[in-house]
Parts: sequence; C-alpha cells; structure tokens
Amino acid sequence: MHFNILATGLAALTAGTQCVTENITQYFVNLPAPTGNVLSAIGSYGKEVVEECRATATGHDYVLCTVSDPKDWCGFTTAARPDILSSYSTYVSEVVSYGTSKSSTISILSTSCPVTWIYIYPREREWLKIATAHANQRSQQSNQSNPSLIIGLN
Repeated sequence: MHFNILATGLAALTAGTQCVTENITQYFVNLPAPTGNVLSAIGSYGKEVVEECRATATGHDYVLCTVSDPKDWCGFTTAARPDILSSYSTYVSEVVSYGTSKSSTISILSTSCPVTWIYIYPREREWLKIATAHANQRSQQSNQSNPSLIIGLN
C-alpha cells in the first residue's frame, strides 16, 4: 500500500456538480489527529526539520517554512522516544484506515475542486499531508504489496 500526496488527474467527474454538492470539510474534520505526547513529538520533530529554513527566513517567509517533502518525516520513528512509539503506531493505524476509506474521493476532489480545496482549512490540509507521509512510512517499513492508495493533495 502506498499513499501518494500528489494529485493524479482523476478529474473524470463532472467537477462543477461535485464541488458544489460534496461536503469537502468532512475530510478535514474527521481526519485522525495525534494527541498528547505523539502530537508534541511530531511538533518537535517538525520544528527541527524546518530549523534551517527558519534561521534565514524573515517576515511572512518564516510562516512558509514547513516540512514540504514527505520524505523528511521518515526519520521520525528513529528520533522519537521509545515510549511514544506505541501511541504513534495507533495513530498511524487510524490514518491508514482513514486513507483507505477516503483516498479516492479526496484525490478526485483535490483535483476537480482546486479553489475550494486550497482555501478550506489550510492547517488541516497540512495535517493531511503529514498524516499521509507517516502512513507512507508505515507502508514502506512493512513492505506491503497492496495496490497504491492515492491521496491527492494540491
């Protein structure tokens, strides 16, 4: 199983109707989120990854320093304290389950409704990217051979 952050052009739906009738916010409100020590550890790790960018950024550019490459999250499991990994594993399992059930629709909506997709919940959209990166890492570590699971995120 592989989670892909890039949209794949599955915009075969009639975009106008789908964009108006689909409740896009549901894909962000119900997104599994890390809590407690896992949330704190992910936040700390993310800050370390963007430290170089923030060291030279000024003004609005400082806010734009994010972990944009999903591969940057790969080191989290080795950087995290061992006592966090069990809770982290539970979180990633929830993300994989969520991605399995929603990925096709998310991919289509992010491609077919780009304006709506970009402006709704930018913070949550970033969490969706982070969650997808962690799910990818889990998939690669377990060497699953299931078909690709695509989550489109523009």
